[in-house]
Amino acid sequence: MWRVSLKKLVLGLMLATMLVVPALFLQFGSAQSTLERIDDQIWDMDGCTDENENLFVVYSTQDGMMFADYGNGYIENAVKVSDEDLNAVIKTYNESRTLLEKLFDLRKRKAPPLTGTDVMNVILAAITIPREPFNELLSSLLKEAENREGISDYKARIMLAGTLLDDPDYIKIIEDLGGLVVTDSLCIGTRAFAGLVDEDSNPIEALAERYFSKVACPRMAGSYPGRVKFLMDQIKEFDVDGVIIQRMKFCPMGWGESYMFAKDLKAQGIPCLELEKEYVLSGTGAMKTRVQAFLETLEGR
Repeated sequence: MWRVSLKKLVLGLMLATMLVVPALFLQFGSAQSTLERIDDQIWDMDGCTDENENLFVVYSTQDGMMFADYGNGYIENAVKVSDEDLNAVIKTYNESRTLLEKLFDLRKRKAPPLTGTDVMNVILAAITIPREPFNELLSSLLKEAENREGISDYKARIMLAGTLLDDPDYIKIIEDLGGLVVTDSLCIGTRAFAGLVDEDSNPIEALAERYFSKVACPRMAGSYPGRVKFLMDQIKEFDVDGVIIQRMKFCPMGWGESYMFAKDLKAQGIPCLELEKEYVLSGTGAMKTRVQAFLETLEGR
């Protein structure tokens, strides 16, 4: 039996990584605090030593996985999750990924029907509302966008790269100045939904395979070649004119990555602009000045 604090558990990665046999490995979220993440991954295998700690227990049975709350030395509220349950969820999420890929395909057009701001709002909906209604809404949007008049009055096709970005207003600033964001390489953008889970394999193994083989976060050692290849492929597929690399303040992994991205992009003759940002949108005046100058440079190429 494995126990981990519920408040520290990243649910999105739990199913994919916790039950891999023989090695059990769980990745936790933020790269902003490496030391805190190391502490988060220390597992109590002998028992709960803090009576006030709220624990979440995952254990295996012959006929399925069991997920339960643990407290005061006994199991309660156990929920059985069968292979059929997992397969149903995998199918739903694969549908989301397929629909998002179709949405991004529309952005490959010379005159895309959607702005980058529009697409960021769609992605935020994907991570905040239940997937079944999200899939229905996105399907309707795709049907409507197929025949929508495209956007052609832009100065340059922009790709956003970096770590976490979940603020549509950040993208709107770029697009109000004449740039059109057509794709990205971001934590909750293309890197999150690229690739499907195999629906014909053992569901636990298929989930683990998908999460371990997808484009990894910068905190994963040795994974940079895969990310830079993904970046270059996106640039070609979406006919990108220039890349804006947004690096989150106090994210050491993101800072190191932005330096390597900029170096590799310049070596390929691809214009790029590095912008530092805080999680809360600020310093918009300076940002507008730099973005406007960058777009004018691209327009003059």
